[in-house]
Amino acid sequence: MITLVRLLAWILITPWLLGRLVLARSTKRKGNPVWAYLAGLVLELAYFEVVAVFMSLRQCSLTQLLWVWCLPVVLGCVWSLVRCHDFSAELSWFRGLGIRTLLALLPFLLLFSLQAGYVTTHQHIDDDDANYVAVATASVETNSLYKYGPYKGNEYKRPPKRYILAAWPLMLAALSEIAGTHPAMLAHLYFPAILVFWVYLAYSLLGAVFYPGDREKQVLFLTLTAVVLTFSGYSVYSSATFMWIRSWQGKAVLASLGVPLLLSQFYEIYCGREEKSSWLLLFLMNVCCCLFSSMGVMVAGVLCGCCGIVTAWARRSWRALLLTVLCCLPSLVVGMIYLLL
Repeated sequence: MITLVRLLAWILITPWLLGRLVLARSTKRKGNPVWAYLAGLVLELAYFEVVAVFMSLRQCSLTQLLWVWCLPVVLGCVWSLVRCHDFSAELSWFRGLGIRTLLALLPFLLLFSLQAGYVTTHQHIDDDDANYVAVATASVETNSLYKYGPYKGNEYKRPPKRYILAAWPLMLAALSEIAGTHPAMLAHLYFPAILVFWVYLAYSLLGAVFYPGDREKQVLFLTLTAVVLTFSGYSVYSSATFMWIRSWQGKAVLASLGVPLLLSQFYEIYCGREEKSSWLLLFLMNVCCCLFSSMGVMVAGVLCGCCGIVTAWARRSWRALLLTVLCCLPSLVVGMIYLLL
């Protein structure tokens, strides 16, 4: 029970507080807890990617990584409470839901509860566990970062730079240390339900950009999305199937969370409803995709590039094209490193 409380406190509270700080000057998103949470989440994950890659190349310990990652996050949360101590905007957002919207949410909440419960009680063991879960376990047991191989346990002569650049297994190791549980238990028992929660928050943003101002249609979109994902087992390669059976793997987080976030952000930019924070969040989302998987480098770069070209052409804006290039820099930099390796 204590493990679950510690994990949920870190997963739920710190991203929300950091997001309130990111959106402090936003006029459209301020007070929206969904936007605040996801903004803080992508900031937290993007920061982890940067420090994890740097410290892995320097062969630091997992304890040092935890301090370098957790301390700034905690200080940021404290600063958020000091600077953004007024919660009246959030209370107004909740009061604006209305009885009809809350009643419309009930079918979705039922589906969400069934799905989260299913992925928690039914585990799937995959060959890729030999990489993701084994790397996280080796990091915890030896207090190191990519020092020992996940297959034979042999010590690396040189760090495997190809895997270091996508540091998602180290995220599992860090979360298991914060929660005080074994990485395998975190991956197979707790994290699947957390990913389902993250995924539907991302899809709620898609509903918000598709139907701005109409909360009943947004809820209906979310419910229909949950129904579609429930019956998504027609292929082992669908993004939803990855979410159900490989949720602890970075490629599943990329397909289920990273891509919907990028699409929601770019559609809002395409419609001309962006703010200054929109481009910052797009940049951070690109970094997050690099964290999830080496495949995310190409997926995020191509998706951002295509959407940016379409947006710049539709709006006749060189500024949009330039900002898109800047947002693609993480993919371009990491992609060049992969080619050089």
